[in-house]
Amino acid sequence: MPDSPENTPPCRTVGRLMAVAIVSGLLVLAATPLFAQTSAPTDTQPAATQPANSAARPPAGQPGAIERALYPIMFTWLIASVLLLTSWGIQRRGGLDDLAQSPARPNYLQFPTVLFIMLVFLLLPDVVIMALMKLGLIRDDSASSLLWAMLGRMAGILMLLPLIVAVASAAFADRTRGFGLRWKSAGRDMQFGIVCLAVILPIIQVTNVATDRFFKHMGWSTPEHPLFQTLTPAHPALMTLGLAMAAIAAPIAEEMLFRGVLQSFMVRFFTQMMPPKGWPSMALSLYPPELKQLQAKAAVARARAMGEQPPADLDAPPDPATMGGQAGPLTPRQRSRRSAAAIVVTALLFASVHMGVPESMPAIFLLALMLGYAYEKTGSLLTPIAAHFAFNAVNLAIYMLSH
Repeated sequence: MPDSPENTPPCRTVGRLMAVAIVSGLLVLAATPLFAQTSAPTDTQPAATQPANSAARPPAGQPGAIERALYPIMFTWLIASVLLLTSWGIQRRGGLDDLAQSPARPNYLQFPTVLFIMLVFLLLPDVVIMALMKLGLIRDDSASSLLWAMLGRMAGILMLLPLIVAVASAAFADRTRGFGLRWKSAGRDMQFGIVCLAVILPIIQVTNVATDRFFKHMGWSTPEHPLFQTLTPAHPALMTLGLAMAAIAAPIAEEMLFRGVLQSFMVRFFTQMMPPKGWPSMALSLYPPELKQLQAKAAVARARAMGEQPPADLDAPPDPATMGGQAGPLTPRQRSRRSAAAIVVTALLFASVHMGVPESMPAIFLLALMLGYAYEKTGSLLTPIAAHFAFNAVNLAIYMLSH
């Protein structure tokens, strides 16, 4: 990641704009008693039987004090984000300049390996839950059964992490460091992730609200996220486990899988496996470079045995920058566009995994675009992990405050 001032995140500008948004929100929050009105008793319930805190409860379907306090914050934040993204898009060509200069992550990732890890991610938690059901630990919708279901899903996620680390150690040229687990620059990388999230978060939230209202306008029922069922103070253990899964386990596992494995493979596919012009065949995309190198060595040995001079491209050692890729040299413009295509494809797959909450898929797609850009920009997995953690924490805080 370049350290020049023109390539560093606009932390100072973001901080000033965020301060304006927060101060404006606090002013409105302090003025909420002026707007709060005591609700009149209903015809079916006398005034004497009204709950003591009924004046603090807004009518159904109307925002409460917290929601009203968030409006000016989100509005100011949204204007600042649009201005920052517009300025950044003009100066950096929508991030293509950054992608052209992004650090390389040489790897040997292959399609069968990536497909296997994806299937394990999708099936392993359900397999663990089915095993718990066979043992009789999950029987109904009670709190204990829900707790065991959460433990099973958490166990499935944790069992996936060693597999991803093992594949990264074997497939990446610089092992886990090349995969993105770099600790020396952890503070700077995580700060960049938080800044990226701060810039795009209001756009994501507005998109989510607009999609939710569109679904309601069309009369489409949208199920509540299963995780929200665990956020009840009546069961502290269940709520703690749900918070740990949403804020810690899910960001780490999903970023290591989707950004670390899937996006790295997609970048390699678009920039190294594809020819400079045209699309590769399926056989080409499944063709392991190790097999190609073995065939090249065999061709060299066969030519020398026959007294012939082997071709220079076969006798030359493989280029560590391509690790056996077949695309040939790309211009910086081609590399940036193909890296952007890899980010978009990965974001689409990431959003499709969250089909259980269809009204959130557009917002999740925008979040995944930011996470993918941050990973390509820094080459560190800690950047999208920090942003993903902060995003989930913010949404959990909003949900718990509003409920």
